[in-house]
Amino acid sequence: MELSQVVFLKSVNPITIIDNPSNRSKEAVLKFIKDEWFENWVLTIRKHLNLPENGADIRLVEGKNLFEPTVAPNYISLMLQIFPKQLIDRYGLAEDFMVNITLMVYFNAFIALEYFQGLVERDFEFVPTKALTAYKLHTFKHEVATILIPYHSSKKKFKEWVDKNWENMEKQMDEHLFEGTGILEIHKNTVLGEEIDTLLKQEKTYPKVATKLIDKYPEDKRLADPEQVRIIHKRYLDDLASFAKQFPTEQ
Repeated sequence: MELSQVVFLKSVNPITIIDNPSNRSKEAVLKFIKDEWFENWVLTIRKHLNLPENGADIRLVEGKNLFEPTVAPNYISLMLQIFPKQLIDRYGLAEDFMVNITLMVYFNAFIALEYFQGLVERDFEFVPTKALTAYKLHTFKHEVATILIPYHSSKKKFKEWVDKNWENMEKQMDEHLFEGTGILEIHKNTVLGEEIDTLLKQEKTYPKVATKLIDKYPEDKRLADPEQVRIIHKRYLDDLASFAKQFPTEQ
């Protein structure tokens, strides 16, 4: 599975395709498609559903709603019922994210994170002491944010503080969504590393890859040096290998 084959969406009601997703969205996709278990799992399901190896072409249903009869709702509804437990356990995801996983399996499509609403919603939990908080943070499988509430705080002041800071808090939670124990943070050059990996299969040598990249990204002076390109690629492969070790090869 290659990043270039993934179709990024703004919405599924109606299905709206975008051409320029954020790097954060690309990195999120790469965390899945470069996990060998996930790739094998997806290909197996597509085979059972008699889908093309790269999934159904979502461009053919652009403008329709995801659950319209012409978009194969029986398959999609079934996936949403079957997948959540398995994927949540493996990656520590919110249940809402299963819509994106389902789109990946069926259409090789992904709702860009900047347009994905309700992605991190779960039940709140109050933990009253530093010791219990430390224990919870150590054992909790999903990423969380922490608000430090001094004892003797008033409900009124706490509510005012949350109202005042919520927009910034929400922004930061979105930015750090994939940095928890459930999903390993891949190196910041992930997207570039994946592009190098794809080009290397075509061009065969790092000097040729460097020539391609420096023409495309003239502001990144590293790419003029084939050795730097090799290092970026190696870090990318090392990160993928490290990521793969976080999960078992069988379920």
